Amino acid sequence: GIVSGLDRTIDGENGKLTGLLQTDAAINPGNSGGPLVDRLGRLVGINTAGVRQGGAENIGFAIAIDGALPVITRIRRVPPAARGWLGIAYGSVDTDAAAVQLGLDASVRGAAVTVVYPGGPGDRAELAVGDVIVAAGGTGVESAAALSRILARLDVGDEVELELIDSAGPRLVRLTLVRRR
Repeated sequence: GIVSGLDRTIDGENGKLTGLLQTDAAINPGNSGGPLVDRLGRLVGINTAGVRQGGAENIGFAIAIDGALPVITRIRRVPPAARGWLGIAYGSVDTDAAAVQLGLDASVRGAAVTVVYPGGPGDRAELAVGDVIVAAGGTGVESAAALSRILARLDVGDEVELELIDSAGPRLVRLTLVRRR
């Protein structure tokens, strides 16, 4: 593909993505994360998102390698298996419709629990599918990406207080992060 724009910004599922390379390489669901290379075979970016705008096809966006290298270095230094884990899967509640669908006030934003893994910290703290995490460690949670950023700063063995809300109302739970299984 051809790089047709630099320092682009798009609205992604988990917020705005900035500093992107725009390319005509087709980036379809399931093939993001692949390399964007120059004609000498050097890695210049990590394909991230494809969009259709005004009927146009094959507009792709890649994270420039200069922006990806610090993340790659951090992952190599602290592999994901060594990071703290809540023992749950979660998705964003970032629209009025998503909140209402869960039986909550339309203004609620956060990370909805979608899976509770048996025996994990979330299970022991009695989290349930449909609980929405609105704060973690005293920091507001506006989406799944926001919760992921908070958890990335914590280590195995750290304790975190979660502020939850469900159709029965708000509650607090405290749990200790474990090594991901």
